[in-house]
Amino acid sequence: MKLRTLLDNLLATLFIYFFLFGLSKIPVGNTDLFNPLSDMFSDFELSDIAFSQYRELQEADTNMVIVNFGDLNRGQLAELINVINEYEPSCIGIDAFYRNPKDSAMDAALADAFSKTKKLVLVSELLNFDREKMSHDSLKVSNPMFSQYAIPGFANMITSIGSKGSNEFRVVRVFGTQSENTKTKKIDYSFAYTLAKIYNPESIKNYEKWRKTQEEKGPYIVNFRGNIYGESFRFSTLDVEDVFNRNFVPELIKNKIVLLGFMGHSLDTKAEIYGEDKFFTPLNNKYVGKAYPDMYGLVVHANILSNILYGNFISNHPFMFNLLYGFLLVFLSVCLFHYIKRKYDLFFDIATIFIQLIFIVLINYVVEIFIFNKYNVKIDLSIGMVCLALSAQLMEVYLGISSVVYVKVFKKKLDRKVTSY
Repeated sequence: MKLRTLLDNLLATLFIYFFLFGLSKIPVGNTDLFNPLSDMFSDFELSDIAFSQYRELQEADTNMVIVNFGDLNRGQLAELINVINEYEPSCIGIDAFYRNPKDSAMDAALADAFSKTKKLVLVSELLNFDREKMSHDSLKVSNPMFSQYAIPGFANMITSIGSKGSNEFRVVRVFGTQSENTKTKKIDYSFAYTLAKIYNPESIKNYEKWRKTQEEKGPYIVNFRGNIYGESFRFSTLDVEDVFNRNFVPELIKNKIVLLGFMGHSLDTKAEIYGEDKFFTPLNNKYVGKAYPDMYGLVVHANILSNILYGNFISNHPFMFNLLYGFLLVFLSVCLFHYIKRKYDLFFDIATIFIQLIFIVLINYVVEIFIFNKYNVKIDLSIGMVCLALSAQLMEVYLGISSVVYVKVFKKKLDRKVTSY
């Protein structure tokens, strides 16, 4: 390849990136032009296909058991916890708030059950949480009569809003384990992180080592192990009646993490996810235009906890590496398109359209599905893919501009030199 051609290809690639960067800065107002298409894919990423279709099923997590407390009142919940404590769990985590006093007798019974629990974690809530800075300005916990016996762990989920544009359609793909209180400068830790630290402190050391290789503040991608229903069943579960009737082997609870929370009126009502604490996840088989949430919040916490305990993380490539990978792909595409333009100009338009389509599909499959699925590495080529989609057309624009500049500037200077001789 001639040096002039190579330089043209490099400058054309730079032109494509600068052109699209400038275009992204133009305010276009509130337009509904692309709403139908954007709504359809707003809750979809290609990595969802890797989770729901191609990912090999992981082994069941034997470190924990998830207990559905259904519609129990506080007095009945106290009885449930007392039964569980008989089997000596390592720790109990409860995904529910008890902010206000209710029936005094029931409150007293629940506080007493909490006081007899060896290691208890109750969820807290970060107020004015900033997911970009991973910070908050205050922490909301349960009433002191209950929280005095527990360690708090924040339950805030980092979600995106799905195509329906409502909190009823929240999608969970990422998680954070710590957030800084901007007033006190204290670090508060998540529900899953706190339980992991109690159950297996060594797993936290490994997690912190991995975290330093990432954007330390997070958020991080959840490597979903599974759900509590269907083919993706990967966590031991007990319903209210199972516990009261002692319908389980003691080893299921002894020295294990017990997670308590609401997962429907009973686990048999799995046709629909009940209540407010429900989410869409990449395990949802219907990954475009999702219809029904597929996971309770407690099970999302269980997946994050499982990530930490097993050290089974998905690594993000740094932004600059992603930008470089995309730039190289676009540069190679421009080299190919420039060659076709010079040698087979008659077929340029139709050939480049097919090649762009093939490249985009192939690259996305390799990067978003194969590499993500095989090596637990997330490479974000979204910027590169947009540039690639318009590379042939913008390359022609660049060549047109460069030829005009060449004629107007460089050739004119050359003519002046010839005339002077």
